Amino acid sequence: MLLGPMTLRGGRRANEATRRDSYRYPGMSRAFVDEDAASEPEPRYVLPDRGSPHYPAAAARALIEGANQGNTRSAELATGYAWGAPELVPHIETLIEQAKADGDDRAARLGRRYLKKAAG
Repeated sequence: MLLGPMTLRGGRRANEATRRDSYRYPGMSRAFVDEDAASEPEPRYVLPDRGSPHYPAAAARALIEGANQGNTRSAELATGYAWGAPELVPHIETLIEQAKADGDDRAARLGRRYLKKAAG
């Protein structure tokens, strides 16, 4: 049995609706468009001045927080450090120890992933 074109409310065919909506995202399938992305604000990271001796420790904490939120890229942009930057390894090791002491397995696991990336 052959099926005819899918009909939407109002008698329009599905391909007509797709053409009508395609102006919003030219050249991109709607399956790959997250229309709700703009409604979620970017995470904010409270960091000291870059010249502060406390900046690397705060940057390490921000990278782990960003990874925990699933948004490592925003933390990288905010801190200026890439995920796995070797300069932050001592601070990440400290965060791992703190996370273990606090029972925060997720943060400890993220810290270990960071160390693995830093090792190459």
